[in-house]
Amino acid sequence: GGFKLWECAVDLARFLLARHGGSTLSGQRVLELGCGHGLPGVLSLQLGAQVDFQDYNREVLLACTGPNVALNAGEGGAGPKVRFFAGDWSRCSAL
Repeated sequence: GGFKLWECAVDLARFLLARHGGSTLSGQRVLELGCGHGLPGVLSLQLGAQVDFQDYNREVLLACTGPNVALNAGEGGAGPKVRFFAGDWSRCSAL
């Protein structure tokens, strides 16, 4: 299911906009687990956060998440504010 945009991702993005849309997340770190398209993470990035995108499926990160982040990162691009991790959640302790 990593190539599908889940409704919960849209709901979380709406929540982030409602809560932080007029402010910044600068200085904050966001970890999006099972990111797929990465919609909440992209929005967090646009609001100034550093974002770690994780998905079990490496192909999802390469074919979907990465290009989506690159297209929507905003001015200056994502640069060092973004990291990508593939694999099981148990490996996220290294973050």
